Amino acid sequence: MKKLKLLSLVLALLMVVGTGALAADEVEISGSLESDLVANLDNGNLTDTEKFNLILEKRFGFTADVYVDLEAKSFTLPSSKRETEVKIAEAYVNYYTKNMDWQLGKQKISWGSSYKLQPTNYFNPRDLTALKPMNEKVAVKAVKGTYYAPKRIEISGVVTPFFKTHQMSKEQKINLLNKFNNKVATMVSEIKGINSLQSDIKEKVINNPLDEVKDDVENTQAGFKVTKRGLKGFDVSATVYHGRDKLPIVDRDYLENQVNDLIRNYEEYVNQTNDPEGFATYCDSNNKTLDSFILYPETNQVGIDVIGDINGIGVWSEVAYSMYEDDQFDNRIQATLGADYKFENNLYLVGQVYYQQGRLDSEADIKAFNVHFDKPVFTFHTIEANAIYEAESETYLIEPQFTYSLANSTELQIGGTYKESNSDSQSSLISNLGDDRIYTRLKVEF
Repeated sequence: MKKLKLLSLVLALLMVVGTGALAADEVEISGSLESDLVANLDNGNLTDTEKFNLILEKRFGFTADVYVDLEAKSFTLPSSKRETEVKIAEAYVNYYTKNMDWQLGKQKISWGSSYKLQPTNYFNPRDLTALKPMNEKVAVKAVKGTYYAPKRIEISGVVTPFFKTHQMSKEQKINLLNKFNNKVATMVSEIKGINSLQSDIKEKVINNPLDEVKDDVENTQAGFKVTKRGLKGFDVSATVYHGRDKLPIVDRDYLENQVNDLIRNYEEYVNQTNDPEGFATYCDSNNKTLDSFILYPETNQVGIDVIGDINGIGVWSEVAYSMYEDDQFDNRIQATLGADYKFENNLYLVGQVYYQQGRLDSEADIKAFNVHFDKPVFTFHTIEANAIYEAESETYLIEPQFTYSLANSTELQIGGTYKESNSDSQSSLISNLGDDRIYTRLKVEF
């Protein structure tokens, strides 16, 4: 049924953009074909992915245009089973008036000026299944309006009715839940009174589901942005947002209530039977479980984004402050400070500091430093590398890559990822960016 609906939508879009009576301009067709081969050095798995994107663009005079990105992807799972996905990656309509632009449909909201990690990127989650997750944002269904006021001031508003989390594979979700299980076990051991229970009982009764956010009006996300361009050489933006965090966390209040109920059950059982050793069997036979609830906390955020240059050096900074509606979570700051510069020999260098506070005492702060460089070699080819270091977890990731230009719009990328990571930290930035691996990617654009 989903494939039938998708096919019907694609045909309808093709009919719209292909109708000559609606506009004199022809449909512009472009796209890309990518073929990835990845060898995981941790487990020895070899996976391949083929992705085809067909982009259709059509202008309707000077007042509107349509953009559609159709994506087909075929890939192997760790089980060697092959899957195929066909979807509309993006599909939106731009409508232009004298002082107001509208964008309606599935789109990527370009908020935030930092390198890769953008605290004010409120709307678009990341595709953690991609070869390079920091480069891939997932489009969301939204309505965006931008008003161009005098004195180079822009006022934008965004509303999206459907909440989307970071895109993860089944294996990534399992790994995330396993990390949460370890965190829950630690949190349980810190709750007053739990030491009266045996350790094997505490481990046995933990059940850890991942709650999904429902598509309803209550979960609508909205944001507002005011930008002043050319303010002493800088573009300055102020933003506000209401929605949810894209990364889940354990509901500590719910967990404590469950633990307290379990402690009461234990005390009642011991008083009645005088047999503490039999409590584990009693829990199994009466289906008594300790449920830990994982959620995407609701938040209100305010942010500042500044970008410009000083003597030819690009500089930027972003700060976002989250105020959670559930008072069990600590309000937190996310911030970046970075710079980039291109030398005369075409060496491009980027450096950025990223900071993110934890939402609970049990969630560690993230203090990361990111460095990137790329440089053309032998006229047509490129070498580049990306490195991230996390101070709190003392973990790091290095990603070198060589891009060989085979022909116009055709290139071969050869690279790898080396990660030294604390696997117990579910809040770790680096833990979500892939495993040790080597890869090749053949990319053709047309």
